[in-house]
Amino acid sequence: MPEKKTSAGRPSVPKGKGGRGKGRSDKGPAKVADGAEVSEAKTSKAKISQPKVSCLLPTRDRRFWIPMALVHFQRQTWEHRELLVVDDGEDEVSDLIPTDDPRIRYIRLDHPLSLGAKRNLCCEEADGEFLIHWDDDDWMSDGRVAYQVEQMTAAGVDVCGLDRLYFCEPSTLVCWQYTYRGRLPWVAGGTLCFTKSFWRDHPFPELNAGEDTRFLWQHRPRDLLRLDDPSFYCATIHADNTSSQPKPSAPWQPLEVSDLRGRLGQGWADFIELLRKGGVEGRRSRQRPEKTTYRPEPTVNLRRGQRATAVIRCRVS
Repeated sequence: MPEKKTSAGRPSVPKGKGGRGKGRSDKGPAKVADGAEVSEAKTSKAKISQPKVSCLLPTRDRRFWIPMALVHFQRQTWEHRELLVVDDGEDEVSDLIPTDDPRIRYIRLDHPLSLGAKRNLCCEEADGEFLIHWDDDDWMSDGRVAYQVEQMTAAGVDVCGLDRLYFCEPSTLVCWQYTYRGRLPWVAGGTLCFTKSFWRDHPFPELNAGEDTRFLWQHRPRDLLRLDDPSFYCATIHADNTSSQPKPSAPWQPLEVSDLRGRLGQGWADFIELLRKGGVEGRRSRQRPEKTTYRPEPTVNLRRGQRATAVIRCRVS
């Protein structure tokens, strides 16, 4: 059974007593807090009422993509969230982790693990009640976290995601819509959102590919919610992909880039244009971006029971 969830809606702000009408005080004008105090109070109340969400980003030698994944996280409208980056690549990306955002935690491994093992490490370290996959090379709307958590909470389910999603190849601007037509229930791994309680009973198999599908099919969730609106996500097709390439067939329907821009908005169009300018089609992931605004954080050692607060170096036995 999933853990009991709190309401995912945003709290209403109570009206003050200094307004017009019946509720007005006769003891003089009410004291009004300055803008910074009001903003801080609203943020605090939102975090208290919202369940915490952990976005999980296992990565390996994907330097080009990391800054964009960080921006997608920082633009989310859901207040109570964190991002865990677990890195086992040869090209350490700790220098890309921002120093001024305590919600982002970076864990550096001393040797490679399978993708499934890294996903399990992310889940173990996560503080959130809800866990959400955060693939570094795909586009996500600012409201992705809010939409998925609110839909899951309303439906009372363990897992949600998309079985119909968009793809785009930036180098050619060829776009597709993929619709799953299989017999078993399925959602795309990059769009997975699930409760930590479900993961505790059903960890990922330690595989380098297909671990997300096995996660669903080996351990059927009590209910799997296939979301209706795919406009919060677009997968990117490029040379470093691990997923299969689109091909003309019933599940893959071509789309005009103008059509997809209309569905996803200008934010997606700007993301694709940035990839095209960066030469993503021929750019290997170990190359450094020409410019970055991020700075390294201090490195500490991970000990039993210690939580990752900045850059963590983790020795894996």
